Amino acid sequence: MAHDFKPVFVWITAGTTQAVDDVVRAAEILLKHWPEEFAASDLHNAARLACLEAWQDDGDPSEVREAFIAAAQEAGILAPDEVRPTRRTDQPRRPGRRRA
Repeated sequence: MAHDFKPVFVWITAGTTQAVDDVVRAAEILLKHWPEEFAASDLHNAARLACLEAWQDDGDPSEVREAFIAAAQEAGILAPDEVRPTRRTDQPRRPGRRRA
């Protein structure tokens, strides 16, 4: 079973968004990068459980996405549509780097 889903973007730091597009990345964000004051909420716990179930092939990755979105909204880290990059080339290039 595939563990991928349509990308969701969350704020990791001020001005920096992170794409979350699979069960493993969602679990990593939930466990390691979640705002502490929301780390024990019911929505956060539901998202973690959805990740575990999908990883064990007992759940659907689309359910992980929906649970993750709900928890991210609650925590105030879901990036609004207007700041979500649509492709990698939308990101500024680092000075001194050339494209091949």
